[in-house]
Amino acid sequence: MSESSYPRLQLDALAFTIRITRYWFETFRTNLDIFCSENTPAGDSSEFSASRYRRTVKIGLGCVNRVMWVQVNPFNQADSPIRVELKGHPYENIHYKRANAIIRTLLYKIPSDEVSTCVTRVDVALDILGSLDDLYCHKLRSKVYTTTFAQQGELVCIRLGKSSSKYYLCVYAKKWKESRYSHTTKPGCLRVEMRCKPRVPLTHVIAELDIQKRLDNILLINRKVVSNSKVLTRSERSIARRFGITPLIMSNSPNNKRQLIDRLKDYRMPLIASGFVRDRCDTIHKQLCNLAKLKVKHR
Repeated sequence: MSESSYPRLQLDALAFTIRITRYWFETFRTNLDIFCSENTPAGDSSEFSASRYRRTVKIGLGCVNRVMWVQVNPFNQADSPIRVELKGHPYENIHYKRANAIIRTLLYKIPSDEVSTCVTRVDVALDILGSLDDLYCHKLRSKVYTTTFAQQGELVCIRLGKSSSKYYLCVYAKKWKESRYSHTTKPGCLRVEMRCKPRVPLTHVIAELDIQKRLDNILLINRKVVSNSKVLTRSERSIARRFGITPLIMSNSPNNKRQLIDRLKDYRMPLIASGFVRDRCDTIHKQLCNLAKLKVKHR
């Protein structure tokens, strides 16, 4: 891939539940059985990391790597009876259209006013050129900072925030976490991944996430530029080199912390133009709205 194609903003994960009243669940299960018998020769598949459901069905979306998983019959009755996860991102309009057609088929005979969706997980990924060896990473208002190192001691992943929280940030080297698609894996490529659990309908996801605000809270700072400047004292530079910029920031008092962040903001690297973010968010919003069109025409 040429460098001119960077940066790229896209969905990297999407999972949602379909809520229907218990009265209609047998109808859904019958529709799923019929669909599998006609379209899925392999039947049910157990190849799935989530194990909260008794039954998992793998459905292709017209491309080898892009598949939809439909899960039913949760072990815990508190979980939604139906869960859908789309894997193999990035998706094009044709894949969302295919997924919508399948979901509509599974909801055949179920009134649309009895159906609602709730997004339980969505990852928004931004690919940029760079290396964690050359950058300091920080997320404003984050108190949790964890790192992962490769066997040779290379820094390959930074997590900012708790994985159990509604939103946290993960920045990792794509050469460490190989993609399924060779065209998205490139030495020197970093993935900035915003992992969210919005718990809103598909049509409300983009408004709830406020991607531009999330991006504004991320500080990527060139290590060499900061080291050559006088923004950090000698001892601060030593702490940052050993532990990272977030532990340095968190070690300060609230007032000093704000002052340090304000000084560092002058050295932040621009991630992506706001106009591009707005256009991409509009496109993703339309795709999710098309996926959410679940009104079924009864035959």
